[in-house]
Amino acid sequence: MLISGSTALQFLDRSFYPDSDLDIYVEHLYADRIAYWLLSIGYEFSPRKQQTKDFRIAYQATHHGIHHLHAFLPPDSTGYLGKGVSEIYDFHKSHPDRTIQLITSYRSPLELVLNFHSSQCIVLSIISEFLKNWAACVMNFITHEKAYSLYPRATFEERRSLVHPSGVSWWEGARAVARAKYARRGWLIVNRLPQAEIDNRTSAFAYGRRVVGDQYCWTMDLLPKLADLPQGFVESNSWGLYFTQNGQAEMKFLLLKRPELRFSYTVADEIIEAYLSPALREGVAPPFVCFEA
Repeated sequence: MLISGSTALQFLDRSFYPDSDLDIYVEHLYADRIAYWLLSIGYEFSPRKQQTKDFRIAYQATHHGIHHLHAFLPPDSTGYLGKGVSEIYDFHKSHPDRTIQLITSYRSPLELVLNFHSSQCIVLSIISEFLKNWAACVMNFITHEKAYSLYPRATFEERRSLVHPSGVSWWEGARAVARAKYARRGWLIVNRLPQAEIDNRTSAFAYGRRVVGDQYCWTMDLLPKLADLPQGFVESNSWGLYFTQNGQAEMKFLLLKRPELRFSYTVADEIIEAYLSPALREGVAPPFVCFEA
């Protein structure tokens, strides 16, 4: 489970946006236990137009993902326009008014975080939720033990947000609204980088392979440590940032999902895939290796 969006941004930036909700991201398979806990502490399920009023039925109406023969999947294989979104469930509590959005993924919820800069949702009722989460300035998230910012220097020191072209002409007007919102909050919206910065390996948006929790991340332990919580596995995820010839950003990764694994993972490229594949075929976990960009 990941807390992301504006809440994670506010936590790390020590800021406050009164119009923001709490966004929780989780694999669909595990979303029901979070939802039932929210109901137990007084939140009410607020169904969307296409959802039934009974959360149990609404949850079961969405399948738990697609079983594939191959372990490594491209990130465009399922979900709304291939961005991996399974469903969104809204929960509301009054006095004071509070809204929590439980956003479920077919595979790794980190896929949704990495797609913040380019999320495209074909269902209109979903679009508004992802327009606010499409840029590098919201590539931050909180787990049960740590908070992470994937591009901290750009986000919190340079106040720059690198975005990706949607490729969908009818969507650009709505994206302009989102750009204006983050510009009002103090971020410079960057659509492409000059070649000189792309070539600069010290850039806050340096290209190459990355791993969650690597030396380029800002990683903050949440204190006090709770002894009865299990160790997280989010730092097993990786991705790559690359650029087109005209300086536009491209986030690249594969998705690892197997029945033997409890959770799904993002995998940066074929090099890591080649390292993991023999062990997955033999059913033996390889030793942990941190790949630098």
